[in-house]
Amino acid sequence: MADKNEEMTIPESEKNVSAATAEETAPSAEETVTEPTTGKAETITQCDTAAENTKKGDIPEEYKSAGNHAVTIISRIFTVLLILGCIALGIIGYRRGAFSSVEALQAWMDSYGIWAPLIFIILQAVQVVIPIIPGGVTLLGGVILFGPWWGFVYNYIGIIAGSFAVFGISRVYGKPLMYRLFKPESIEKYENWTSNHGRFAKLFAIAIFLPGAPDGVICYLAGTTQMTWKLYTLIILTAKPASIALYSVLYLLGIDSLSELIAALKK
Repeated sequence: MADKNEEMTIPESEKNVSAATAEETAPSAEETVTEPTTGKAETITQCDTAAENTKKGDIPEEYKSAGNHAVTIISRIFTVLLILGCIALGIIGYRRGAFSSVEALQAWMDSYGIWAPLIFIILQAVQVVIPIIPGGVTLLGGVILFGPWWGFVYNYIGIIAGSFAVFGISRVYGKPLMYRLFKPESIEKYENWTSNHGRFAKLFAIAIFLPGAPDGVICYLAGTTQMTWKLYTLIILTAKPASIALYSVLYLLGIDSLSELIAALKK
């Protein structure tokens, strides 16, 4: 029995060595708790920062590249040219007394022959691509300049041409360009429409049909989705005329009031 007890007894020196080795290899309680806690805190902080940036309407980082800055410069150049062109036309019309009455304004347009509607159609298309002028202003302007019938035709051609250009441009440049033309909050407001292709097509058609809808944003947004050219063309051609025609109807109903307003401004 004495021999067996001696064999089972572990010397004290070996016990000390084993205990020391266990202490070195085992992770401390502080390390085990601190590392996951720190990682979680960093993740929460990053999420909070992203949420704050979204609320502020900041442009996402992936759309801030050097190439996107070139797009910004080009869009600003076209914007400046468009503004200067409108100012020049306004000055010329004022000097020729075109703003004295509706009849004088229409006579001034007629003096330019075929160039007047052609320039207007181009202007209407450009304002769809670079939306610095509210669409309602140019639509009403077309009706006033060319009458309710031809005004509708020229408005329709210009809006359709601009809408096709927007879809094609958005297919190439996508959201980087959108964030240069529109406020981030405007894009984010309608971006959730794109989560479902079928749902987006229906909402897009309704928005195009209704007057006053943000056509610019949603047309650009349509170019970033899976919507085909065929479906986009069908919606634009069939849904857009109703909202354009509304301005001709308003003009026919309010022509007397418009003439009275111009007369009052002259006084």
